[in-house]
Amino acid sequence: MTRTLTFSARIMPVSWQRAGRRGMQTYTPPQTARAESSICAAFRVAYPKTKPHQGPVELAVASVFQAPVSWPRWKRSLAVAGLWPCTNQKDVDNLAKTVADSLNGVAYVDDRQIIALTSTKQYGDTSRVLVTLRLLDAPVKPS
Repeated sequence: MTRTLTFSARIMPVSWQRAGRRGMQTYTPPQTARAESSICAAFRVAYPKTKPHQGPVELAVASVFQAPVSWPRWKRSLAVAGLWPCTNQKDVDNLAKTVADSLNGVAYVDDRQIIALTSTKQYGDTSRVLVTLRLLDAPVKPS
């Protein structure tokens, strides 16, 4: 049986950043850590009793950016309607990595369980991250 979980985090989408080093210790950059925490919190609010899934997972991430206020009204209207592609400097793979890492141990045991990934970026009225998880049953040995 497949379960589909969908939720939204009202944050500015953040690209995953490589961990930094202070002396002998590594750390997650503060902007990435805050984004991961917000995404995790949004998942827990939407699905408070969900335990980490053990089987395969399909992840879809839509990173929605607010159209720049400096743009003319006609261009903002096209952007919000989905008719102006979002080609900002954020890489879609790094946007998805932030989401995948934030759900480790919460939605699933580890992000290595992700077998399919879809990541898009688009403009909208407000910035947010829309996440859809398809939790698949683990294969079983036929009897």
